[in-house]
Amino acid sequence: MNLSAHLLARAAAQFGRVLDGIELAIVDASGREVSDGEIGEITVRGPNVMAGYYEAPADTAHGGQNIYPADIEEIVFTCEAVDEAAVVAHKDAELGAVPVAFVAPKLGNRIALAELLECCHANLAPFKLPVEIKVLHRLPKGPTGKIPRRELRDHPGGLA
Repeated sequence: MNLSAHLLARAAAQFGRVLDGIELAIVDASGREVSDGEIGEITVRGPNVMAGYYEAPADTAHGGQNIYPADIEEIVFTCEAVDEAAVVAHKDAELGAVPVAFVAPKLGNRIALAELLECCHANLAPFKLPVEIKVLHRLPKGPTGKIPRRELRDHPGGLA
C-alpha cells in the first residue's frame, strides 16, 4: 500500500511525513485504495499503532474520545426552530453511553427532525451524532432555571 508521489507530497504538507516502517493508505468503505482526488478514510498500519483499548471496547469504538454535550447542543441550536436543547448520555450495552438530544421548539414553530438530523450529520463527527432526538413542548427546569439533565436521562419520550 503506497501513496502516489503527488498524494504523499500533499499529505506531508497537510499532516506531516509518514514515518519509516509505517504503512499509510486512503481507502473507500470496502477497504480498497482510492485514486488521487477521491474521498476516503486514512488507514495506518505499523508497530506503533494499537488495535484498541485493553478490555474497553466502548472506548475503542469511540476512539477514546469524550463527547461533550455542549458541542452537540451548539449544532442543534443552529436550527432556527429550536428554542431549547439539552444533550444527555444514555447507557448503551455495546458502547457504554450514547448521546440523546432533547429539543423544544420556539413558540409557533415546529421542529423538522429531518432538517435537524441533516445538520447534525453535516457538522458532527459520527461518534457525536445523537442516536435519538426527542421533541418536547418545553424542557424541564429546576428551581434555578437550569435544565436538570439527570431528569432527562430517564425521560420516556417526546412529541415527535
